Amino acid sequence: MQKGRKRNNQFLLFLDSKELKKLNSDCKRANISKAEYIRRLIMNKEIKEQPNEEFFYLLSKLVEIENEMRTLFHKADTLNMIDKDFYKEEADKWNYLITQIKMKYL
Repeated sequence: MQKGRKRNNQFLLFLDSKELKKLNSDCKRANISKAEYIRRLIMNKEIKEQPNEEFFYLLSKLVEIENEMRTLFHKADTLNMIDKDFYKEEADKWNYLITQIKMKYL
């Protein structure tokens, strides 16, 4: 065993073909190793499916929109043409939405 290694205990596990197929499939969808999958099950941690490329594309578009909103806010603020309290409320809603999406899917 490696010195200072956190996990020093091993166990042997026998699975039938159907169980192994499911384990492999679940690990691939979650993009984690079999060992990590089993650790998460043991610790009752949620195993989330890795989002596809479209998800990350859409998330990046949401972030782009957020950045454009900030730019527009600063321009409007410079011209004294914006209700700052309203903008802050809307920006907070937007940030909450993005945070909730990330928490649920990542």
